[in-house]
Order: sequence, then C-alpha cells, then structure tokens
Amino acid sequence: MIMKKQFLFAALAIATLFTACSKEEELSKNEGTTPVNFVIGGIGARTATTLSEEVYSTVFEANDQIGIYATGGATIKNQLLTVTAGEDETLTLTGDAIEYEQGLETTFKAYYPYVEGNGETVTMTVGDQANGIDNYDFVIATPDAISTETQVTLNFQHKLAMVQVQVAGSIGETATSVTLKNVKPSVTWNVEANSFGEAYGEAIDITMYRIDSTNNIYVALVPVQTITNSAAMFSTTIGNKIYTFKPNSEVSLTANQVSKFKITIAEEVEMTTVSIGNFNIAGWTYSESVFEDFEEPTEETVPAIELISTQDFTNATLGTNTYGGHTNLPDAGWAQIGSTFSEVSLNNGTLTIKNTASPSNWYQAGVAYRSENITKQAYYKLSLNLACDTSENTQGLVLRVYKYDTEQSKFISLNIDKYPIARAEKWEYDIDLSEVPVGYPIIIGIGVKTVSELNTTYSITNMTMVEIQE
Repeated sequence: MIMKKQFLFAALAIATLFTACSKEEELSKNEGTTPVNFVIGGIGARTATTLSEEVYSTVFEANDQIGIYATGGATIKNQLLTVTAGEDETLTLTGDAIEYEQGLETTFKAYYPYVEGNGETVTMTVGDQANGIDNYDFVIATPDAISTETQVTLNFQHKLAMVQVQVAGSIGETATSVTLKNVKPSVTWNVEANSFGEAYGEAIDITMYRIDSTNNIYVALVPVQTITNSAAMFSTTIGNKIYTFKPNSEVSLTANQVSKFKITIAEEVEMTTVSIGNFNIAGWTYSESVFEDFEEPTEETVPAIELISTQDFTNATLGTNTYGGHTNLPDAGWAQIGSTFSEVSLNNGTLTIKNTASPSNWYQAGVAYRSENITKQAYYKLSLNLACDTSENTQGLVLRVYKYDTEQSKFISLNIDKYPIARAEKWEYDIDLSEVPVGYPIIIGIGVKTVSELNTTYSITNMTMVEIQE
C-alpha cells in the first residue's frame, strides 16, 4: 500500500500536530519522566519545477509508519509510531508513549518509511517504481536536543536523490515507459553518527514512475551515487525500437536534489538531444549546471514476441487436462481436452485430431493451448498448415481464442470462431491482443465441429503465433 502521495500541483504548506500516544492519561505513567509530543514540521513542500511550472508536494497519510530513536534521557531504538486518522480526519501518531528523564539532555531522531529491527542502522533498498515512488522516499528528522521541553518538532528531509526525465520529440512523445539503468540500490543510515555510507549492491535497472502523462515526465528515487560514462543511464522502448542513452562523462546524483533530464527523440536519430539540470527542492541544495554531454543514443530493434514459435511447436508434447474444460489448463503448454470423442496426438511438430464419435461441442473432441503470461499488448498473427485425409472440401475444425477477464476472474472468448477448410492449405489469422491484461495467459482451443464426417483425421503443422510489428 502506498503510504505517502506524490502530487504534481501547486505547493500547499500544512503543519500538523501529532502526539506520541492516543490517550492523554498514558503520557505521564512514569513519575519523574517527561512525556513528549511531536510536531511534524512537514517535509517542506517538496518542489520541483517542470515545464508547466507545476510542483511536487509530499504529505503524510494515515497508516504511514515512522521509526523513532532517542539517546540521553531515554534509550529508544526504532520505536514504531503510526499515523492515524481520527473521525474529524485529524492525524495523530499512535503507539507506546515516548518519555524521557527530565533535566537530562535528550536527542530524538526519526525516519520514514519504517523498517523492522532494533539495530543502530537503517537500510533502504530501492526497487521497481513503475507504480509510484512513495515507498522509497527515505526521509529523516534530526531535531535539536531537549532537556525540559515536552514538544519536539520533526522537520523531515529527503535523503535520496530524485531523477526526473522528460521524453519529448515526435517519436519520444509516444513513449509510455522509461528505465533508469545501472543503479546501485542500497544505502545505510548510521543513526548514532547520523551519516550515510556509499550506495552499494549489484547494479539494477528501475522502471520509473510516470508522474505526468501530459508532459511525459518520469521520476525515480535512488541512493546518492555517481553514474559513470561506461554504462547506459536511460532506455525507453517505443514500438519495436529500444533507445539507450549513455553519458560521455560522469553524472552525480545528490541527496535532497532533483536531477532533471530531457530526452528528445525526433524522426532522425542524429537530432536526438539529452540535457540535465539540477534545481532546488524547498530548502535543498541547488545547482544550475546543465549537463548535455551524452553520446548519440543506440537504437536496437526489439525482437517480435513469439507466443508460439516454430521450435516450441516442434518440441511440444501433449498432456492430459485432468482439471476438465478448455479454460482450466493449470500450466502452459498443450493438453487434450476431449478423449471420448477423438483420438489426439502431438509428435515432432504434427498435431493430429481424429473424430471417432459425434461430440455435442467442439471441445469434446480437441486440444487446448495455454500460453505463457502475456508481456505486451499487441496484434499477433496465428499461422498454421492444415491437412485432411479426405478429399472433400468440408469445414471440419473450430479454432477459438480466450483471454482472461480480471473483473469476472475467468477466461472469456474473444469471439473468434474460425472454421479452417479441411484440406492442405496455409491458414493465417490476425488476433487482437492489444487490450488483454498483461501478466495473464491466453488460451487457444482447436476441436472438431459437431457436423464433421466421422473418422476424419486432421493434421496441423508449422503452427506459430508471432507479434505483428509495424
């Protein structure tokens, strides 16, 4: 669940009062100690100017979890406090009461998002951010020490770096995804020393969050680090092309700072330009330098996706569908779905179906194929060679395609009800999978029509299903 909202709109400064306990009487349970209230001073309306002069803003939400440390008049290690919304939508911090010994200088430190443990360090490891950056917005507050006060103001500050990239140009404006490449994902905060080590971990690629679809702007949060000129920094896939960008010199990513990039991909690759500018985020460090020294982007054609390849079909074997029904195949591959009314085999790239009795439905005398999960919405071409052991020009087979409907939680037909002519021929059909849900398979069913002549053998070879690329 996303615990803070990242908005792109005019900044709104709000200071909200929090208490460390939900009940007043619990705050003074220990004689000689002083209860503490916390004021969240805001993350300081995080701002990052875009071309439309809009801004980012970060706010806390109900159910956000904050970790508290204390030394001096109290010893607290990573105590969990949770942001809770009351009936009037007022936000409070709930959890065990936080107290310290009166008169002793006490230092509090706080951070978000909360990580379980009671050690002296907190580690943040970033990952895929396609659905948002909030879970990785590592912020800390280190207020001045107190000795008699009962209120502590927590002014949180961002400790990761933000990377923002705008994809523009006649080709670039059609991009829908950007990957930040070769990033070290982890950083550790030493709480006592209030220091951060260098970013570490095996370099990963991060899908960035599309925060502004109108201007095609993407963002990601990463530990402070330097991107070298020996590796690619950005890539975006547009149609069947992958555009990859590598800097000619190092790019430094700084805490509390947005590094702004703009990639322009025009009709001619040599017209592509990339620029980077750093700008301040409400009280953060500021740099006006602009980095433009990038190599020409490499352009790579993305291979067409093969849901069924020639090799797949040649090496395929036929399983038995013990679960019943053509839409209930548990695993990817081919399975016989009707044994009472047909004899079916799949060997060395030849699928044969012989109708030995008259079925009431096509799937009582046929097979079904469950694909791997779809990774790209597109149009696909299904091709096959079909032969029949009779010379009659009868239409004997049914072919149907099913997609998964997430609302109904079941497979439904794409309304493709094709009857291939039962004689030797090449058969092709364009199948629209441009709106099927990604991450789910499709199912192809092939069976004998109920009116077909009995004991007719149909043979299918050279079956493929390949993405149609423009």
